[in-house]
Amino acid sequence: METRQAVTLQNPDWQASSLPGQGSKAHLKAPEVKDPDPLKTDAVGPSESGPPTILVIGKYGQVGRAASAALAHLGTLVLWGREDFTISAIESGLEKVRPDVIVNAAAWTKVDLAETREREAREANAALPAKLGEWAAENGALVVHYSTDYVFNGAKQGLYLETDEAAPINVYGQTKLEGDLALLGSGARYLIFRTSWVYSLIGSNFPKTILDLARKNSELTINDEQTGAPTSAGLIAQVTALAVRWHLVDPDDAPTGLYNLTASGRTTWKGYAARLLNKAKSLGWPFEPIPSLRPSHGQPSDRPAKRPLNSSLDCSKLIGDFCVHPPNWTWHVDILLADMAALALNA
Repeated sequence: METRQAVTLQNPDWQASSLPGQGSKAHLKAPEVKDPDPLKTDAVGPSESGPPTILVIGKYGQVGRAASAALAHLGTLVLWGREDFTISAIESGLEKVRPDVIVNAAAWTKVDLAETREREAREANAALPAKLGEWAAENGALVVHYSTDYVFNGAKQGLYLETDEAAPINVYGQTKLEGDLALLGSGARYLIFRTSWVYSLIGSNFPKTILDLARKNSELTINDEQTGAPTSAGLIAQVTALAVRWHLVDPDDAPTGLYNLTASGRTTWKGYAARLLNKAKSLGWPFEPIPSLRPSHGQPSDRPAKRPLNSSLDCSKLIGDFCVHPPNWTWHVDILLADMAALALNA
C-alpha cells in the first residue's frame, strides 16, 4: 500500500505564460482556427475589406487559448506565441498584420522570479502594452488587455473597486500596474480586464496540483487567509468575445475602460482546495480518504515576493455596462472537474 505524507502549500501562483524565460510550452498546440465565412449572418465588423482581423498575443497561455476559441467566429484570427514576435520590434509585426482588434493575453506571471528578473518582467508587463497602445492609437485599433488583482496591496477589508488606489507590494504587481497606466494614457480605445486566480483545463494550475497532491499525501497545509475568486479562463474569454463583438458592431456605443472581471463569491485557498477535493471525490477521483486540510496564515517565509491577502474584486461596473452576471466561482470549478474526469475516463 502506498504511503501518503503531509505537505505544505502556501500562497501558490497558478498561471500559464506565453513569454520567453518562463518554461517551454512546446508541447501545447494553439486551437485550430478557420477563417470565418464573411457571407454568414454572424460575420461582424469592417465590410469593405472583409472580416475584421483579430490578433491574439499569448496563444499558449490559459486565457490566450480560451480567447482564441471564443473569438474565432468574429473575424480572421492571427495567433502569436513568444516565437512570433519580439517586444522591441513589435511595431513591424503589427504593420504586417494590421489588426482591428489586439487581444493581449501575454504576460510575465512568475511572481517570485520577477523579484530578481525585474527587467524581463517590466518588458513583458509594461513595455508590451505600452507599445500596443501606441500603435492602436495611431491606427484606430481596439486593445483588450488583462490585468491582475496584484496591483492592490490586499489591505482593504471589502471588495476592490476599479477606482481604488493601486499599491502593489511586489515587482509583478508593480510592472502590471505600469502596463495598465501606459495603456490608459495611450489614447487608444482599450478594455482592461483585471482578474484573479485564473485556471483552465490546460497548463499548470491550482486544481491540477491539489488533485495530484491528494493522491500522494494524507494532509495538506494551505493558506486560509488570502481571499479571492477562482476564475475560469473560459469565463474571461466569453466576456472578451462579448465585448469585442459589441465594439465591432457598434464602436461608438461600446463601453471602454477598466473593468474587474472575476467569478462571483469569494473563498480562501483552503476553501478552494476543500471544494476541489470534495467534488472530485464525488466524481470518483482515486484518493481514499480525502486528505485533511490544515490552515496556514500570513505571508510565507520562504517566498521572495509578498502576496496581497485580499484579492477580491467588485464586478458591479462590468455587470452594469455589459449586462453580464458572472456565476459563483464554484460553478466553473465543478465544470472543470467534470471535464477532467471525462478526459481521464477516455484516456
